[in-house]
Amino acid sequence: MAELEPCPFCGSEANMVDEGSECAPDRFWACCPNPSCFVEGTGVYSTEEKAAEAWNARWERTCKCEQCGHSFKPTNPEQKYCSKECKRAAHLARRLRDEGEAPLWFAKVCGAKVVER
Repeated sequence: MAELEPCPFCGSEANMVDEGSECAPDRFWACCPNPSCFVEGTGVYSTEEKAAEAWNARWERTCKCEQCGHSFKPTNPEQKYCSKECKRAAHLARRLRDEGEAPLWFAKVCGAKVVER
């Protein structure tokens, strides 16, 4: 039997369901047995391995910081910046731009002012 990762939403141990019958012997799907979890199971597959592969697939949401361009994993759906420093720098740049001044840019690691970007 193929090994299944825990449910990505509630952490429960996943189940492999064999719905095979005489008419359709190869019908496998993986699901979360927790009745209070909202996740649905995988589609129906011809082998346990294919159903397990579908269940174990995980998608990670990554974003690019609107300020520095680095990729990051957001901690909430509204997050647009990789750090508080980038968020502050973006707001400062926007304010300076609105006031007609050229925005200041600073190197992320050492804090040195970047004259041209």
